[in-house]
Amino acid sequence: MKCFYINLDKEFTRRANIENNFLDNKIEGWSLNRYPAIGIDYIKENNIKGIQRDGQKACYLSHKYLIKENINSQSPIFILEDDAMFGKNTCKILNDLFAAINFEWDILFTDVCVPYPEQMIKLIRMRKVLSKKNNIIYLNLSEFIFAGTTAYIINPKSIKKILNLIDVKSIDIPIDLLLRKLIADKKLKGFVTFPFITTISQDSCFSQTQPNNNFKTDYIWNLFRQMIWLERNVDNIKLKIKMIDDEMIDENSKIYSTIISACISEKFTPH
Repeated sequence: MKCFYINLDKEFTRRANIENNFLDNKIEGWSLNRYPAIGIDYIKENNIKGIQRDGQKACYLSHKYLIKENINSQSPIFILEDDAMFGKNTCKILNDLFAAINFEWDILFTDVCVPYPEQMIKLIRMRKVLSKKNNIIYLNLSEFIFAGTTAYIINPKSIKKILNLIDVKSIDIPIDLLLRKLIADKKLKGFVTFPFITTISQDSCFSQTQPNNNFKTDYIWNLFRQMIWLERNVDNIKLKIKMIDDEMIDENSKIYSTIISACISEKFTPH
């Protein structure tokens, strides 16, 4: 599998983190290459049109240009942002999945952001069942509200189609939300592996495209992604949970969370 990660020239720590993580977990036949991310200066110098912030425009073009450079690829391309993280089983699972895949697809995510509590609860219950059977399934993203482009694989047969669909003159929507819309509108066949077989690293706590006032929301969403990951580290997540302060949790939500926690617990047995 050819893997490419998007990384700004100045982000040395992120570069080292993803490369070391990959080296610790890769298997034969897998490679990782750095793709220099588009910076904000490029957006300003080229007067890139659109209502999105310069950081979002830079992210959009980084993905677009990377896809364009691989337009003639004859094998799947795995595109990652530099806060993605592999697990020890990621490569083997994907090799096995691709050897057995028997349906049409354009884009396959290995991890997404889940922004709604209703979907979180559904995935928690689903993970509970799948973990007992040691199964990985594909969720159809046309029936799913998601965000994020941390890690996704493009079918070589679909590279040109995807490039044409995202080749806009004005960047008025983030790349992840455009992909979500294209999938929801059935213009792309998009899926995500579940449980997630990659996750996001600690670097994801410090977004390069989102303003700082979104930190707490992103932090909570990211903790869920790490918790739903196939190779999650519960002890590590417990430490991070302590950073969620009482300002974000009211009395009613505490009661609801206790009730819901009981219902999704391993100890709970419905009638």
